[in-house]
Amino acid sequence: YYSLYCNNIDFVISFWNTEIEKVKNYKEFRDGAYSYQKKIIDFAVEKSFRIFVTTQASVKDMIKYFKCTKKKLLIQNLTPYLPLLYNVNKNKDYKRIFNKLNLDKKMKWYFYPAGFWTHKNHEYILNALKILNEIKKKNKVGFIFTGSDKGNLQKIKKLSSKYNLNKQIKFCNYLSDEQIISIYKYSTGIVIPTSIGRSSLPFLESLFFRKKIFYSKNVLDPKFEKLTKTFNLKKPYDLAILLKNDRFNRYEDSKARYKRLCNDTNKVDNYLKVINDYKKINFTQFINT
Repeated sequence: YYSLYCNNIDFVISFWNTEIEKVKNYKEFRDGAYSYQKKIIDFAVEKSFRIFVTTQASVKDMIKYFKCTKKKLLIQNLTPYLPLLYNVNKNKDYKRIFNKLNLDKKMKWYFYPAGFWTHKNHEYILNALKILNEIKKKNKVGFIFTGSDKGNLQKIKKLSSKYNLNKQIKFCNYLSDEQIISIYKYSTGIVIPTSIGRSSLPFLESLFFRKKIFYSKNVLDPKFEKLTKTFNLKKPYDLAILLKNDRFNRYEDSKARYKRLCNDTNKVDNYLKVINDYKKINFTQFINT
């Protein structure tokens, strides 16, 4: 928001979500988030010196939806905090931390770390799990939900009770970083039915911890989507069948992929490019005046 005060100041800005046109009809975006974000993006397209976005798909979004010039855009992926924390605390007993969550050990637990916004589509998971219970009588699949209430939590809890899923859904009000790491390490896989995000922290964290990733179709950047099993957000049956079969093996090189995407060298190179471009432009202006 502070960028809006930079009418006469050169600035650089980063955007996570560039495809907000796709979600503007969700309640939380109708309530002001869409117009708020669009105002900032439109201003940045006109006034900023450079804009960081997360993927090549984000570059295309900025050009298509906001008429941004390509030369203003640079790709800088997100950098999750949890892998950094894990690298300095590898010797913690994460198995013990995971066991303290008191999950049924006979079940296969999948993880969805997301706040309870409607565009995060927790309801989709419940519908898929209900279908899975109907087609697989001794279903042992469960989900761990963690995230703050954004106005949709009570609806999800009521639906869980209505579908008789309470033994298969673990609601966690708050989890420490160590608990989240333990879930990444010892859960069966990650399921992310979000409607927005060309890249995301859970996706990158899942790469680092070498987890199976199930993701909503046509949301991630296409090169990231290739590392997941996708499902149609309009068809809960899609996810139900993926979970029923679950023959999806983890990518052995996923951690290496993570390192290529999220390394300090990329960031330093990007920042140096911005600084050098700015110096060149301002030096030329100085000479001409």
